[in-house]
Amino acid sequence: MKIVVAIALCGLAACAQQEDSFPKLASIEKQACPAPAIQTLVGADRSAAVGYEYTPKRVIDPTTAVTRDYVRNRLNFRIDDQGYITGIFCG
Repeated sequence: MKIVVAIALCGLAACAQQEDSFPKLASIEKQACPAPAIQTLVGADRSAAVGYEYTPKRVIDPTTAVTRDYVRNRLNFRIDDQGYITGIFCG
């Protein structure tokens, strides 16, 4: 019986740690899109867009299908056929 309780407590502890590692939706919605401040990345390699840490983010390649919905704090990187960033915008 003690083993079952110990396993259950470990499982709950693991869940609590995972849940805390994700940002809360409310905090994500309040973030301002950093596109105006990072325009210096235009012309950089695609890896700069992929490695840029921000959520929500889209890296839009020439063959990527995207929705037209507007998410004001979403950061978008437009990539050309050569693999370089050609545009950075919010939405």
